[in-house]
Amino acid sequence: YPPIETKTYDKDLKREDYFLIVSRLVGAKGLEEAATAAKSAGVNLKIAGGSAGYNQVKLKLEKLSGGRVELLGRVTDEKLVGLYAKAKGFVALARQEDFGMSVVESQAAGTPVIAFRGGGFLESVIEGETGIFVDDTDVTTLTKAFKEFNSTKWDRKKIKVNAKRFDRKVFEEKIKKLVSSI
Repeated sequence: YPPIETKTYDKDLKREDYFLIVSRLVGAKGLEEAATAAKSAGVNLKIAGGSAGYNQVKLKLEKLSGGRVELLGRVTDEKLVGLYAKAKGFVALARQEDFGMSVVESQAAGTPVIAFRGGGFLESVIEGETGIFVDDTDVTTLTKAFKEFNSTKWDRKKIKVNAKRFDRKVFEEKIKKLVSSI
């Protein structure tokens, strides 16, 4: 897996009342369902990411969410770190994600996730400790997930510790150990 510098995300910023999605604005990412579920569950979403046809996607998501989605477009890495650290939670709904660095980056900031139960998310999320899984991305499932998430007490220190499994230093030590064993 690609390593991250977990210390980059070690900022203790005041949490705000929004869930974050970091994604290109394309199909198969669950964005429309998330926007509709945000309205149903009464939660706010911020989505960082760009696409061709951005204005059309923006209008559609805003309409579906009843104004509960804020599209940020592409953001700098520095701003993204702040978004992770301030978010109440992170949402990752891609069904075919090999690993999904954004989930680990979110956890490095101490932010728990709602993730689709599949792909690399199964390796980086610990059910009930660093996030919750959903088995589908339909509006009913996501609305229930937002409510469950909001009623769970999350240990942000434990979430950060989990992300350290994917830290660059850990990665480098594993590679050195592997090479020296050959």
